[in-house]
Amino acid sequence: MTNRRTVVILVALLFGVGAAIGTVMFAHDAQRRANDKLVGVAVYVVAKPIARGMTGAAAIDGGFIKESSLPRSFLPVTAVSDIAQIKGQAAASNLATGQIVVENAFTQPEAVPTNSTGVEIPAGQVAITITLDPSRAAAGLILPGDEIDLLEIFQASSASGSASSTVSSYAHFFYQNADVIAIGTTVAPAAGSPQPAGAADAAGSSLYTLAVPPEAAERILLAASEGTIDAALVPSGNKATPIPSVNGAAIDGPQPVVVAQPPTLTPYGK
Repeated sequence: MTNRRTVVILVALLFGVGAAIGTVMFAHDAQRRANDKLVGVAVYVVAKPIARGMTGAAAIDGGFIKESSLPRSFLPVTAVSDIAQIKGQAAASNLATGQIVVENAFTQPEAVPTNSTGVEIPAGQVAITITLDPSRAAAGLILPGDEIDLLEIFQASSASGSASSTVSSYAHFFYQNADVIAIGTTVAPAAGSPQPAGAADAAGSSLYTLAVPPEAAERILLAASEGTIDAALVPSGNKATPIPSVNGAAIDGPQPVVVAQPPTLTPYGK
């Protein structure tokens, strides 16, 4: 009986010692994990305000970005770990002092809006606004970010420049694939953005802002001053194709009557 009691006591002691050791090890491991989270890791912080469009190289060389340290538990998942990756990029927006430099803070220079409104105007193009009521703009189905073709009814003229008595007015697509960058004050979403085009915000406005080459802007201005422009909604990536102008006499004729020398109004942009 004594031997059995001794064995029971020893087993109990072993279990107790094991439990104590396990508790100490668990507490030690928890403390280690907590300490790991508090250990400072390298992070890059905005030291001076960075204006939208500033290149990463300029920000680094000018001291606008400094290396700092932050506990791992507070480190953003997208924090930039290699400062060299932003050298060939540009600030996507204004960055305030103290901001942590994250991956989407800098992007490709061509993707950065070129003006303070946030409207993206491609390099070498200008923004021009025309007025289109819904009946002349695909019943208002056009949204910021869409592409449109522009057409108008023009008055034919003779070689001397006077109105022609032999050829009536004619319809002509004078510009294709114009980018609609805004309708009213609703701008097109940035490339790659999940933001919707904003149909509700754009509805009701007749002001369509297009991004086109400067020469096309001049032609659109002339067309707007001489008549009424219509807009045809086209698929994204539509291939521009020369479209012959059609004379009024062709509406019910067997063959289209094309103006003998249609004006050079089609600088096919893309």
